[in-house]
Amino acid sequence: MPMTPEEIKRAEAALDAEEQALKEKRCVIRGHRWDLPAMSPFNDGHLTSCETICSRCNAHATVSITVLKK
Repeated sequence: MPMTPEEIKRAEAALDAEEQALKEKRCVIRGHRWDLPAMSPFNDGHLTSCETICSRCNAHATVSITVLKK
């Protein structure tokens, strides 16, 4: 039985997530260092999180800043 368009979208999203996870694992194994991104007004207005990309293997990650109360 063929998949519905919604099932196809979910399956493709799951594959994309698996691919991203493998890229991140490979990046860690190879010991790549990620540079923290500079503040930019183009980061969708979120000052506590932004996307960063490894310049060597093109893995993507989100950098988040959390402020803890003492």
